[in-house]
Amino acid sequence: MTPPPEGRDRHYWPAAEPPDDRIAATQVIPTRSAPKITMPPPQSEDQMSLRERANAIFGELGTRYELEKVQEAIANLEEVAPSSPVTPAYVADIDDMVTCGRADLVRWVAATHNHTSGSYAANSTTGNVAGSSGSTVVSLNPAPATYKPSTPTSLSNSLAPVDYTPIIVDRRGVVKKLRWRVGNDANVFSIEAYYMALCVYNPATLSIEKVWDSGNIKDGVANTNSLREVGVDLAIDQICTPGQILFVAHQQIAPGLAQEARTYACRPQTGDVARPGQLLDAWYFRTPNNVGSIPSTVTLASLNRRNDCIPWAGVTVDTSTRGEAA
Repeated sequence: MTPPPEGRDRHYWPAAEPPDDRIAATQVIPTRSAPKITMPPPQSEDQMSLRERANAIFGELGTRYELEKVQEAIANLEEVAPSSPVTPAYVADIDDMVTCGRADLVRWVAATHNHTSGSYAANSTTGNVAGSSGSTVVSLNPAPATYKPSTPTSLSNSLAPVDYTPIIVDRRGVVKKLRWRVGNDANVFSIEAYYMALCVYNPATLSIEKVWDSGNIKDGVANTNSLREVGVDLAIDQICTPGQILFVAHQQIAPGLAQEARTYACRPQTGDVARPGQLLDAWYFRTPNNVGSIPSTVTLASLNRRNDCIPWAGVTVDTSTRGEAA
């Protein structure tokens, strides 16, 4: 006990001192740390459009593999010899050489039809029959003629065949532009790739060789809201020669389960063999196998012959500066 201070009597009692805090003085070391809980940051608002969301769910089905590298152009028009006599088959306009005439890109669709009933009467004396028969009148309306290139569905790759349509060169000049008519996507799911190429038949190798390739233009000039004519500048400044055979190559890749090729303008045909026994013995040609892009070279003999239509395309030629007068 603490003694009383001076001047205090014996009845003085100091304030009680608290007992020692033995619990606080004891250091406890846990055997392991408690787990650290981290709250995730708040999720940002999803800004995906309905089309993007649908593509993510359905449009990409069957496209687990990336698109293949575009094969390079290997031919130069000025180094390839003519392959055919020059007999211009079509005149598109002053500047274009085409696969078929623009005026032929039409099909006829039955709009209405009317039936009328006839009546006959027999003469009971002579037995002669007189009267009129019924008739049917069908009204036809014109509509754009199109076809859809083959786009096989696949769960393992992004491949499709390539269609080649020939153009006989009938003038000397610099090839400037490639034209064709493209339609829009059939539904909300876009295709994977859209390729166009200008090629030439090389009689020395009996092959169709690529001169120029557009690359993937599915979101560029080939992305339209309706069927319409489009064109791209070639920017190669190569001279074509009468008698050469150009080929316009076209490929669409749409392997997804819910994807569909875009329409392509054409002239309908009956399916009969075109020009039997000649070099160009079909209206257009198709690779027998699916490929990842338009090949740099392919032999003409290896291609499948197609005669259901003539896909339309045109090549604009400038004859003013380096053409026939050069």
